Amino acid sequence: MGALRRSFARFDQIIAVTGSVAKSSTTGLIGALMWSQGRTLVGQNFNGYRAIVVTLASSAVMNRYWVQEVSGDVPGAALKAAGFLRQTVAVVTRVGADHINNFSSVDDIAREKANLVATLPQSGLAVLNADDPRVFAMRFDCQCRVITYGCSQNADIRATGWQEGLPGRLSIQVREGGQEVTIQTRLIGARWITSILAAIAVGRGMGISLEECARVMAEIPPFRYRDSVHILNNGTTIVLDTHKRAFWTVESSLDIVRKATYPRKTVVFGQVGYYVGAEHEMYREIIEQALDSADRIVIYGKLGDEAIRILREYPGQVFYFDTIAKVQGFLKANAVAGELIYVKAGVADNLERLWYDTIEPIKCWQDRCGKPKTCDRCNDLYGSRWARFYRFSWKKWTR
Repeated sequence: MGALRRSFARFDQIIAVTGSVAKSSTTGLIGALMWSQGRTLVGQNFNGYRAIVVTLASSAVMNRYWVQEVSGDVPGAALKAAGFLRQTVAVVTRVGADHINNFSSVDDIAREKANLVATLPQSGLAVLNADDPRVFAMRFDCQCRVITYGCSQNADIRATGWQEGLPGRLSIQVREGGQEVTIQTRLIGARWITSILAAIAVGRGMGISLEECARVMAEIPPFRYRDSVHILNNGTTIVLDTHKRAFWTVESSLDIVRKATYPRKTVVFGQVGYYVGAEHEMYREIIEQALDSADRIVIYGKLGDEAIRILREYPGQVFYFDTIAKVQGFLKANAVAGELIYVKAGVADNLERLWYDTIEPIKCWQDRCGKPKTCDRCNDLYGSRWARFYRFSWKKWTR
């Protein structure tokens, strides 16, 4: 069905977004911007070839634009997706060590991502991150127009300054040529600058004014589980960064905690991955980084004996629990009004339950259930399909 739809589907622009990090967030921001111009199909989170085909097959007709996240998790994945998409715009965020086990080096990962750029038509547009040398070099892989973005002086769309620090939100100054705008966003952390600039670069490539791009960016709320901010009745702030577990993203997560101002700051880690080396060495690095930013570190997961031994070297600062129920019990028993709890984990850990349980007691405390979805899409969270439907479809509560 998807292949049939693609044979006759016509879009004004097809925008493919890839990268090792920030591709989902960037896809969401670009999607919101293009929606301001007309009906847009946004393929966010589901980025494999089959998922892309299903996205199109299940979509409504009459969309003017299609913004699609694309994975490059195995050799040939991005090229296969490009053959189906036939994108007119390619956006590349950053290249890192995600899925490094499927490649021989990070350079090989970069070459896989570059397939989206290399397959653009001459009338197409490549939008590339000037701050990442591997991405910036992709401009030599295409014969079409290129717009660069970043903080570098040679970027076409450039961030000239920004202010951040919870409980405040990110404010950014963006310059294009001789024109500059200030955007007061609803997002947190400087790491969102890459996604914001990429979206603006796409907008400018589509002929949308810089002022209109800035207006749309200022209105976009955080995407749930990607640094989404949830404020409880006692003033405690829970930040959920529970979609990306890659080790190399830990530093930017902790940067948000470091610059936050709260009476106490706690970081909860799920099982971090994509680390080249021994597990205990990874947790040693994580703890040393985290203790420079937070007052307490909570580690959750099934760890090896050597990693657990490392954690025990930091009594009163690092706390280890092998079940999520124990983590929640610890946080509740030692709560301080107005504190910050930053949760860093992957989808499989389902640590978003730490927040849901503060709103209304949940029914499911199973550890790593194996279901390929977040808890708000699972009937077990509150005990039944109808209970979930009531809370998420009727009440529609958010914090």
